[in-house]
Amino acid sequence: MITTLSIVIGLLLVTAGSYVHCQKTPQTGLQNGQLGKCTSSPNCVCSQNEDRTHAIAPFIWPSEESPIPSLAKIIKAYPRSSIISQNEHYLHAEFRSNLFSFIDDVEFLWIPESHVIQIRSCARCGYSDFGVNRTRMEELRKTFDTYRP
Repeated sequence: MITTLSIVIGLLLVTAGSYVHCQKTPQTGLQNGQLGKCTSSPNCVCSQNEDRTHAIAPFIWPSEESPIPSLAKIIKAYPRSSIISQNEHYLHAEFRSNLFSFIDDVEFLWIPESHVIQIRSCARCGYSDFGVNRTRMEELRKTFDTYRP
């Protein structure tokens, strides 16, 4: 019979196991003019990855004006989010989970010539994120689409 104590112990073990795989320094920023590729773990999505597990469509921005301020405004409205760095072409934000304060790094790279915003969202800890990063990016896409000129 499963008891409350068993559930609590199980959650503690899962949490402890996730911290074992934490990166103290996030793997963010540009590498050869692109966002970093996802590792083999399924807790990451990136529009510059080609494999099915990690691939996600980039955002489209038809204007010549930078979309980064609009993205920053959207992100600031999310609970437990913060902008880490931002310039005209790049934005790095952190999202913290409610329960254990796990950090997900979210990045946007605007390529004005192609009107594309490359995107990446990756959990800093653990192996699986149960689809949270993909879901978040699709929610951000829906909100961002209302800002399109």
